[in-house]
Amino acid sequence: MSNITLVNSEFCSMGRWIVSAAANKLDYDFWDQARFVKEFSDSKNLIEQSELITEKLMRDSSDASLKKELSEIQNKIMNKILDASNSDNIVIHDFGIEKYIPKDNTVKKVFIYNNDVNAKCSRVTYEPRYKNLTDDSLRQSKLVYEDSLRRMYFRIGNNDDKWNDVNHYDLCLNTANLPKSQCSDILVSFLGKPSMSEDEFQKVVIGRYGDVERD
Repeated sequence: MSNITLVNSEFCSMGRWIVSAAANKLDYDFWDQARFVKEFSDSKNLIEQSELITEKLMRDSSDASLKKELSEIQNKIMNKILDASNSDNIVIHDFGIEKYIPKDNTVKKVFIYNNDVNAKCSRVTYEPRYKNLTDDSLRQSKLVYEDSLRRMYFRIGNNDDKWNDVNHYDLCLNTANLPKSQCSDILVSFLGKPSMSEDEFQKVVIGRYGDVERD
């Protein structure tokens, strides 16, 4: 049995950086598309196919054959990751699909977003294929487009539209309000060992309020 964390993030919310740093701090097995392509060079076409099909579904989301094809690819991707990892703690960024995780594993879900559009626009050029975009309106259009792709991929995989729905996730982080390092620190505490013990928590609360719920 493994502890598996699925992280969804808005484009240019710094989610990938934040999650990667937290996983590294905890020595957890971190997977994103770049890692997948590196580890499974013979399966690079799975990522390329999934992106192409997702784009097609953006134009026609009613195409049942495309939905089936994408679901099959998502299943293959998840199986490859889970079969390859020897870790008890796995973190998958942006392309993890919960329904393909065996039920004997523990799953946590995290969403990372940023409600400062201007800040996100300034980061668009960190993406190599957009490095020459200088027009703000074009950058904003890419923010919308990339998030729509992520939402569609999630929708097909999970049979619902709960991407960015706060009620779907165990933890949501707004990177507009917190430094990147602090967001990573929060994730480290959430996924690993909290910096405050239960005894310390109870001592503070009982000292102020007289009683506290016991776990």
